[in-house]
Amino acid sequence: MYATIYDAVKDLFGLEIIHLKLLQSFGFFVAIAFLLCAMVFSWELKRKSREGLLPLSRKKVMEGMPYTQNEMLTQSAIGFLLGWKLIGSFTDYAVFSENPRGWILSGQGSLIFGIIGAGLMYGY
Repeated sequence: MYATIYDAVKDLFGLEIIHLKLLQSFGFFVAIAFLLCAMVFSWELKRKSREGLLPLSRKKVMEGMPYTQNEMLTQSAIGFLLGWKLIGSFTDYAVFSENPRGWILSGQGSLIFGIIGAGLMYGY
């Protein structure tokens, strides 16, 4: 049994992908199980709907409405976090590789890539 996905990939394929140290084997496979269950559950609901066992409901959807300010700020915050931590892990690779979990929970990151990420998500 491998503690992390990194250990399994290193042992099976000889690849050392340091970012895989963040994925714990048990948690990873529990997440995969939840995704597969959701997929099978949606198939089953569609099948039941086709058979007429579940009544259809209609919902009015407004298309083409402008984004609200809260949606724009939320997108910008997500872009900042992705740029700050995700891209920052590649720019500060030496420190990240020593202790990945500690680095993710620390205040370290790439401020410039965080601002770029926020701007890209805001513009998108």
